[in-house]
Amino acid sequence: MARRADAVRRPARGAGRGGCDARRPFAHERYRADEGPIERGCDCPACMGFSRAYIRHLFGVEEMLGPILVSLHNLRFYHRLMERIRDLIPSGGLESIYGEYPVAGGGWASGGPG
Repeated sequence: MARRADAVRRPARGAGRGGCDARRPFAHERYRADEGPIERGCDCPACMGFSRAYIRHLFGVEEMLGPILVSLHNLRFYHRLMERIRDLIPSGGLESIYGEYPVAGGGWASGGPG
């Protein structure tokens, strides 16, 4: 039960500190001029309308919109993950999810994707 509760709380937990499940710490200097979305190909409102540079700026000035946008991205990330899991269960191919989403197997929980 604790794991299920953690899955519900997780999308917003790191957002207030400038992190997201893609593990992009927006305080890092390399995002100052990065005009790309949080995650290429993501269809969340944050990725569709705001750059990493702007989100970094929002965190820098402690504007509440920064954590909100990252939380929206995180929720959409988990929504896509759950959709993919539902698609894979009937075919028995659930094992392939670990390569597509390292977070599903704990790969990002210990410090990031490489």
